[in-house]
Amino acid sequence: MNSVGNKIGVALIGAGRFGAKRARAIAAHGGSRLIVVADTSLERAQAVAADHACKAESDWRQAIERDDVDAVVVSTPTQMLVEISLFAIELGKHTLAEKPFGRSAEEARTLVDTARVSGIRLKAGYNHRYHPAIRRAYELFSQGVVGRPLFLRVPRGFVWGWRTSRPRRPRTGLASVVRRRV
Repeated sequence: MNSVGNKIGVALIGAGRFGAKRARAIAAHGGSRLIVVADTSLERAQAVAADHACKAESDWRQAIERDDVDAVVVSTPTQMLVEISLFAIELGKHTLAEKPFGRSAEEARTLVDTARVSGIRLKAGYNHRYHPAIRRAYELFSQGVVGRPLFLRVPRGFVWGWRTSRPRRPRTGLASVVRRRV
């Protein structure tokens, strides 16, 4: 490990909304140091990097290849995750990739197998793992307060976001009268 001052040197690939959140988490952790932020938009990488006093890069390969980088956080759209993550793993960098690991089970399996053979840690980033509601549900299940779950559906998103059903159109005319039993 090429740790910088006993801290794990981290490269962040992807400086969008989730990447910026990951950058804050890396900076807040006492055992890690954000070394470089890479994004296809150099301006976006520079904006995140400026908040954390680190380098900015538009070429993700150059960011990962740095000697002071021990681990890589891949916070890019799914279609880029596998290529970037494989590159990092093959260079011996521990990798956290946003979920899903790939566009297919085969892509995910390739990542997992390559990491296993290389002795590299590969983790999936799941941004709700420590959400207060999820933690509370885990506590209740662990304590036996709630019995063995058989099925769990957890809708989330905006009230009328794409994850939920469409809003009903207001009823007018005869349908409205019948519904109100006038």
